[in-house]
Amino acid sequence: MNDKFYQLVVIGVDDPDRKEVLAVVDGYRESEVSWLEVLSQLTSQGISIAPECAIGDGLQTDANH
Repeated sequence: MNDKFYQLVVIGVDDPDRKEVLAVVDGYRESEVSWLEVLSQLTSQGISIAPECAIGDGLQTDANH
C-alpha cells in the first residue's frame, strides 16, 4: 500500500483570465474520501456552484456518482 501524502489543490476558474486557488489540503493517495473532505470544506465555506470539470491524476473513481 502506498501511504504517501499528497497535496490536493482546487483552482476555481470563472473566466479565461481569472483563476483563484480555492484550497490546498493534505490528502491521502488522491482518495475519494480525501476529495470528498475537500469539497465538503469548500461547501461549508460558501462555495455552492458544482464543478463543471474535474481533472485528477490517479483518482480511481467516478466523480459524478
